[in-house]
Amino acid sequence: MDLHSDFATININTIILVVSVSVFACFMWYFSTKLNTHLKGLESSKESQILFDMCLNAGKIGTWQYDIKHDILLWSQEMVDLFGIDVKNLQGFLDTVHPEDVERIKNACNKTIETHVKYAQNYRIVMPNGDIKMIAAKGEVYKDKFLGIASDITDLEASKLELIRKTEQLEDSNKELSKFAYVTSHDLKAPLRAVTNLIGWILEEVNVIVPEPSADLVKYIGLIKNRVKKMELLIDGILEYSRVGRCNIEKETLDLNQTVKEVVELVGKEGYTIHVDKLPSIWGNSVRVSQIFTNLINNAIQHHDKPTGNVWVKYEELPNFHKFCIVDDGPGIDPKYHKKIFEMFQTLGSKENTESTGIGLPIVKKILEHKGGSIDVLSELGKGASFCFKIPKKDKFIK
Repeated sequence: MDLHSDFATININTIILVVSVSVFACFMWYFSTKLNTHLKGLESSKESQILFDMCLNAGKIGTWQYDIKHDILLWSQEMVDLFGIDVKNLQGFLDTVHPEDVERIKNACNKTIETHVKYAQNYRIVMPNGDIKMIAAKGEVYKDKFLGIASDITDLEASKLELIRKTEQLEDSNKELSKFAYVTSHDLKAPLRAVTNLIGWILEEVNVIVPEPSADLVKYIGLIKNRVKKMELLIDGILEYSRVGRCNIEKETLDLNQTVKEVVELVGKEGYTIHVDKLPSIWGNSVRVSQIFTNLINNAIQHHDKPTGNVWVKYEELPNFHKFCIVDDGPGIDPKYHKKIFEMFQTLGSKENTESTGIGLPIVKKILEHKGGSIDVLSELGKGASFCFKIPKKDKFIK
């Protein structure tokens, strides 16, 4: 016996066995890894499908698959629930579409099938019970399949129509209100003008009959004239307040240095010095912007408690706003009145003051807030007042 030969044979067999086992082990490891990955993929895919189905069901969204070659239409259960019927081909679907929409939808489907353009249509369907639904659908062609989704937008469309109706009603109401305000203003001013004329005639007659009328008579007649003048200012103020935000007014680039200069020339009063910072240019309506500065500067002078004083027009640029402050060294305003002064017909001045109507500040507040601005007052008794307002840095302001 050749022991050496037998030993070599054993070693070779052993090596072959070890290699075979190793290869088999590697194969099993590879197969196990791939199988595990595949199973995980299937599990993940199944989870995704479950989540997808849940989303479709929650959103009441139906899906369809149309086999173009064989004219076979497959609807999901959500689609069947949506239409109240199951159909098997394209014509069956078209039969559910409202007669006024069917031709448009047929053409849109054919166009997508022939040219592969994406499909997006809103249309009405007639339910088996005769009810009408509005459907929104989107789809596209993939290989030989026309795939898509559909949802019920009946309530949404009804809400849109209701919103349009309410908007139209509001516009009509605004027009009627504008007309009413104009007519009312005209009708109220006519008798006031008559009263003013009558007072003039009475004075002429009194001067003829009584060359030197008593001080009380002159006082009472003057009081009547002041009341009439205040009434006219009130009517003008109410009319102006009603117009804010409801009239289309032209806008332009405004140099506020020039605007404020014109305001100062208009409302300035002897004894009062108005100091103005360098101001920016903004995009807005000249009438509305002038109203803001006119009312605030005029208020600072009117309500001053001394024959002389100072008013400052200050400016500060903020990231998203232009900030202006109209500051005075007058008597100040008690903090408990800070909100009240922005309400209609509220005034802290004397009732005999014909120029104080209690409408100026509400108009300013309404103009500013209409387009995202704001106004605040900082003041204490005996320490003057500071009315600060912000104008947004955007081209929608001020109209």
